[in-house]
Amino acid sequence: MPVQIQPATTAAIDPEKFTDKFFFSSRRHIISAAIILLMLIGFGLRVGNLGAESLSEDELNKLQTVADYRANGLSGRNGEHPFLMKGMQTISIAVVEKLNNVSNSKISDEAALRFPTVLIGTLTILVLFLLVSELFGASIGLIAAALWACEPSAIGFDRIAKEDSFLLMFFLLGCFFWMRGQTVAERGGTNWLKYMWCAAAAFGAMIASKYLPHLLAVSAAYYQIFQAIPATKWRLGKVRWLQFVVILGICFIIFNPTILLPETWREMLTFSGEKRIGHDSYEFYGTLYKNQVTAWLAGVPWTFYYVFILFKTSVLTLVFFLIGLPSIFRRKFGDGRYLIFFWALFWFMPFTVLGGKFTRYFAIGE
Repeated sequence: MPVQIQPATTAAIDPEKFTDKFFFSSRRHIISAAIILLMLIGFGLRVGNLGAESLSEDELNKLQTVADYRANGLSGRNGEHPFLMKGMQTISIAVVEKLNNVSNSKISDEAALRFPTVLIGTLTILVLFLLVSELFGASIGLIAAALWACEPSAIGFDRIAKEDSFLLMFFLLGCFFWMRGQTVAERGGTNWLKYMWCAAAAFGAMIASKYLPHLLAVSAAYYQIFQAIPATKWRLGKVRWLQFVVILGICFIIFNPTILLPETWREMLTFSGEKRIGHDSYEFYGTLYKNQVTAWLAGVPWTFYYVFILFKTSVLTLVFFLIGLPSIFRRKFGDGRYLIFFWALFWFMPFTVLGGKFTRYFAIGE
């Protein structure tokens, strides 16, 4: 009896599954290409003519601190601010000096000092996409990344040698790992704790960028609202919380070793006591206001950031904001929207009533 041979290809391939696999694979490649393009555009907008403007007083303090590090080793100079950004600036200036000597290029100290902020600001485009995609899907993530890449105020914040861009990037990165851990845990994954430890490391770097540990309350509050739901699988427990804090603390010290110096603590106490306030006033609508945190409502008016949103945010960003604002209150957007609510509660609202304000503080809330 003759043997019947069936073509292997006809039995092995499911056309529907093949089409779905091809579609999702192609979509993933398109999204990846779009993010790379947005990062290149964002980097170009941030790095162009980076040294054109002279250094501000705060930036000059950073440059002098870098010179002190290179001459005498780590110290508590400029200790009211953490080490991470200044450490990257030290590397940047050293590399630029060698590059200038080898290639006879003329990269300025201003550009070298600001370049780490440009780099971090560019990485923020990617991290923002990852977080927003985790919360609301890849399409909205791409829109958020595109807006941030081209937003004039964001570009401006990323072109100065200040810590706010570092704070924002590591805050977003920590929130992404935090949310990703929840997603994996609720889907029954067994490896979700690795995202929690990555979040701890990112939050350690966040505090090593700017001393604002209260931002940890955003993720902690979001986590807590799910613990009363019996079906929740995303639970750390006391021992894991302790491990989380230990990892955060170790990473904080690694990224901010100058915190171990007594001189740093003296600088921090002096600064927190408002004994080194050089910016005693701030002009807003043609009037000078006392610009100190403890001035509360007697300082810069509470309307400051709302006016900034209205007049200093691009029209396109405002349009998407107005479109998305009602949607975030709808259940179909998922529970991730609560992270946004807590973000506004613990960051934006307090800075509304505090007396000390700067536009760059708005970077973390934009």
